[in-house]
Amino acid sequence: MDIVSRKAILRQLLAEARANKERAEQDADRVRLRVAEKVPVYADMSGAISRILIGASRRVLEDPAHGKEISAKAQREVLELKKRSEEALRAAGYTPEMLAPKYHCPICKVFGASRFTNTAPASRPSWRGGCTTRPMWARKPLSTLT
Repeated sequence: MDIVSRKAILRQLLAEARANKERAEQDADRVRLRVAEKVPVYADMSGAISRILIGASRRVLEDPAHGKEISAKAQREVLELKKRSEEALRAAGYTPEMLAPKYHCPICKVFGASRFTNTAPASRPSWRGGCTTRPMWARKPLSTLT
């Protein structure tokens, strides 16, 4: 029987988690490209948002004294374009959620569209089905664990 070290197991799990995360992000990129082909307005607005952000960054670097005003204006413009983009998507039958990566664990966003399923109860998530980490507010103090 082979003895496998904890480090080797952890390394393998982390490699699988990274691969799952990359796969989920690549799948989302493919969906976004298909949607951009079918809804050209979405692609145009995505490009416009990028141009606004890049232009605002340049203006802030050129004039740091007015950085807050430049940033606020860019944020307003981006929000307006995002709203119009969402409206165009919905009119074409898509939702913004369809374009986001489908991570298996919404907390850590590591275990992307895993081939494993979480069969454990919510109170006991399994490593194969999702993140076993909990937010700081959900953790018990060490004194209660003894």
